Amino acid sequence: MSSEPLTQRVVLLFGSGGNTTESTALASESSRLASLLDTATGPVEVSVISLGLSRTITGLAEHIRLDESGRSTADGLLTAVGAFALRTFLASYPAGRLLNSLGPVDPSRVFWRAVKRQPAAMRCLASADVVIATDAATTKTAWLAVHRGWVDDAYLDHRSASVGLGWQLPAVEKPSRE
Repeated sequence: MSSEPLTQRVVLLFGSGGNTTESTALASESSRLASLLDTATGPVEVSVISLGLSRTITGLAEHIRLDESGRSTADGLLTAVGAFALRTFLASYPAGRLLNSLGPVDPSRVFWRAVKRQPAAMRCLASADVVIATDAATTKTAWLAVHRGWVDDAYLDHRSASVGLGWQLPAVEKPSRE
């Protein structure tokens, strides 16, 4: 019987795409992901589910890009009637931001709809132990994952978004096939 420690699976959620002002941190700040990596008693496998994130992060087990699956019918309809343009306009006012958070074009709802459309993203979430939302757009997905019992823990930590920019993941060791 093998006594190898189980692999801990961590999923990072990126919803603000390439907007680095919303997804980076100071290099001196410690992130939840870095803490998990430092305190892990066994191997840690890190995956990413992203919407609009184009940069490459080395050392990932998997990177699921939701923007490659295209928009849903609902998002296409909302675009056609100008809901996303209205969201942008309303975002410049406090009352408008409140209205946006209650409507169907709220970034967290858009991200969740994209995750639900992608079977690989749902599989990745279901097999995770920890989910880290790196921005406000991904908090709903992280909250749902923990409250539906898919993951043990969920965190909101913008500092974890600096992985691949300010610091790198340790190299993933692939098992040899001898």
